[in-house]
Amino acid sequence: MLFKSLSKREKNILYFAIAIIAGSVLYGYAIEPTTRKWHRLKEEILVKEIKLKKDYKMILKHSKITEEFKKRVSAVTRTGSDEKEMAVLLQEIEALTRKSGIDVNALRPRAIQDLELHQRFTVEIDLDATMEQLVNFMYQIQNSDKILKVSKLEINVKPQQDLVKCYIQISRVLLTN
Repeated sequence: MLFKSLSKREKNILYFAIAIIAGSVLYGYAIEPTTRKWHRLKEEILVKEIKLKKDYKMILKHSKITEEFKKRVSAVTRTGSDEKEMAVLLQEIEALTRKSGIDVNALRPRAIQDLELHQRFTVEIDLDATMEQLVNFMYQIQNSDKILKVSKLEINVKPQQDLVKCYIQISRVLLTN
């Protein structure tokens, strides 16, 4: 009844108002929640893709880390008797001095130190070398597969010469079985 008494202009305004209200309700209860959920899901997908990429990189690194670990463990585990291990250490040091072009005056093995979980094999070296040869030798020790450590280093400069006289104590630690 009320609707029939309205003029054409008032009916158009009423239709327009109803359309605006229906559009607002539709937007508020259907479109906006759907777009919010869509954006949230999109962000979750991006986060999960980033996590997946990081996990994939870790999986790729895992094999390298495992290989490096096995290599390091094999470098510190015993393969023979005390004498054999000392001989291996002496051979390694001789090879490194030869590779560096250093003249060794004396190469003396020290007594093996038996500690709780490991043994320390120590060698003393007296040598004459140039600073360049000495630095190269230290670099070779640092990068040795046998995991060597310089425990003590004494350098005496010879006057009027390029050579330095050195006393070096090199040790290697091996795990006891």
